[in-house]
Amino acid sequence: MRITNLIMIVFLFFLMIFLPLGALFAFIAGYSFEPASYLLFAAFVALVAAAAVVLSIKKGQAATGKAEMALYALLPPISLIDAAFCAVRCGRMYRWWIVGFLLLCFCCCIFLMVRYGKALSVKICSLILTALIFPFAVFLIFLSLIFGNISENSVVSSVESPDGKYRADVIANDQGAFGGNTLVNIYWENRDIDLLFVRIVKMPRKAYRGRLDESDDMEVYWKNGTCLVVNGREYVID
Repeated sequence: MRITNLIMIVFLFFLMIFLPLGALFAFIAGYSFEPASYLLFAAFVALVAAAAVVLSIKKGQAATGKAEMALYALLPPISLIDAAFCAVRCGRMYRWWIVGFLLLCFCCCIFLMVRYGKALSVKICSLILTALIFPFAVFLIFLSLIFGNISENSVVSSVESPDGKYRADVIANDQGAFGGNTLVNIYWENRDIDLLFVRIVKMPRKAYRGRLDESDDMEVYWKNGTCLVVNGREYVID
């Protein structure tokens, strides 16, 4: 049973670092990395964390090896990072549910660390690390919940390149009382990778940024397959 507990904890750990690490490596490569559904992901993480708690209460044993103790110690801070990451990245729909599921996971991780971390020094290090991350994570979660819906993007028009490799979107970025911008983003066609649970998307190139009231009067067209013209100015795609 102890092996089962350990497998569950290891699975929970890698599940929580999956999105932040995946997004980091994808960003370095020029892509965005998103789950198929943030809500389903958050609910699954919370379910695994709750199952780990139930399993540990029934037949749990304190961690004995150094690697195992380190694993328990890292659960709370990693779960906070995961919660803040998902709160910032997810859409407005179900955001409160997503945050709630991931905070439930955080509580489960605290329980697992305190009860099964064994060494006092490990528990203290874990609590200190969690305390250092906690205010930043809560601040990001608070901003996403309260102000996350201010900015809205609306695609005004789209122009495909002659060879069909690129698409230029004129976007009205409305930020309410804070104003907004008109953006022209260039997207790569057929460069997205759709897997079963995640979607990896080539990040667009920002060709133009201007005032919000420009969006309806933009002159945007393709001069050739690699040259976009925005209000008379050319943007060449390397």
